[in-house]
Amino acid sequence: MMKLTRTISLLFFISVLIFLLSCQKEGNPVAAVEPIKDIEMFEDHSEALVAWMKQGYRDMVLIHVDHHSDIEYLPERKIKELQELSKKRRWDEILKHKDIGDGLYSLADFIYPAYRLGIIKRLYWVTTVDLFWSNNPGPVVRAYLRTNEYSDDMIDTFQIDGNKATGEIYGLRTTVSTLKDLPEINEPVLLSIDVDYFSNILKESRINELAVIYDFFKIMRRKRIEVMNMDITYSVNGGYTAITDKHIGDELVYVFNHPEIINSWNIPAIWKIRDEGFYLLRNNRIDEAFHFFDENLAQLPDEPTLLLGKAISLCYKGKDDDSFDVISRLLERNPEYDPVYIYLGKALARKKEVPSSKRYIHEYLKRHPELYSFMKSQSDDTH
Repeated sequence: MMKLTRTISLLFFISVLIFLLSCQKEGNPVAAVEPIKDIEMFEDHSEALVAWMKQGYRDMVLIHVDHHSDIEYLPERKIKELQELSKKRRWDEILKHKDIGDGLYSLADFIYPAYRLGIIKRLYWVTTVDLFWSNNPGPVVRAYLRTNEYSDDMIDTFQIDGNKATGEIYGLRTTVSTLKDLPEINEPVLLSIDVDYFSNILKESRINELAVIYDFFKIMRRKRIEVMNMDITYSVNGGYTAITDKHIGDELVYVFNHPEIINSWNIPAIWKIRDEGFYLLRNNRIDEAFHFFDENLAQLPDEPTLLLGKAISLCYKGKDDDSFDVISRLLERNPEYDPVYIYLGKALARKKEVPSSKRYIHEYLKRHPELYSFMKSQSDDTH
């Protein structure tokens, strides 16, 4: 009888344990420590707002890794309209009215409606700029916030604590710091990363992109950030991220999916190839870059980033016809790389090579007749 009683007690304990385990919620992954499999990818950072609306997030902490603050003011009528469209779950209509003329919102201000609609309650803006290098960082911080056109009243709310500054932007509690100085956050977050963060570092430092990415993940691992939702934005079409850096977005996704590679940095061979090639381009070693991309294309003839590097090298060498031929091959493999025309058009304009510049930009507009019509209408309105 005693044996039967013990057996019943054991079975009861096991059943209770199974029930309790089944009731436990699965924890959120820790960035750069555990795999993050569900990462949303956008071209424009403004698309994140609708993604958060769809998920029904409320009172979240946002870590915004971006060269820009993206929290400009929106008038009340637009907030109310976004609120109504969100209630009715009319996502396509909201997206249709972003980033256009007098649209509902844009990539420069999408964080403000996220705050006003109750999606986020706290903002940590991780910037590329070290604002705290001097013994008296106050004026540096104020000047930086002023470049974002925030009022003196808002700027006055910011207090410096070590290597970070905290205040309020339109009522939203905001901390500005580099990633290294991001304070400990003890709740799940929305992690939103713009590739222009990396593009700006590369532009300013001219060091290898893989070194920048590796350092980013090493710091991220130490922060132990629990991620509820994550998105990564390319920002190429708006000209904020250089087309030569577009692939960084895909590399970030891969490492967040496979954080174990941070230990050994055993990365795909193509990453090392394009890292070296684009390093040559960034440092204006054009002939070396051309030969490097050309030689590696013999082994990887369909790799878009290598075709991109070769096309840019040819353009900088003054061989526009050859560059156009390579771009055609590139776009057959990946049409999303057509902003290369704008990238090269702007580069040639800076060199005062106007006819060649116009040729590249015209080719882009041929591929995007809606932009040509818009630009023509804007031009007509000014006359």
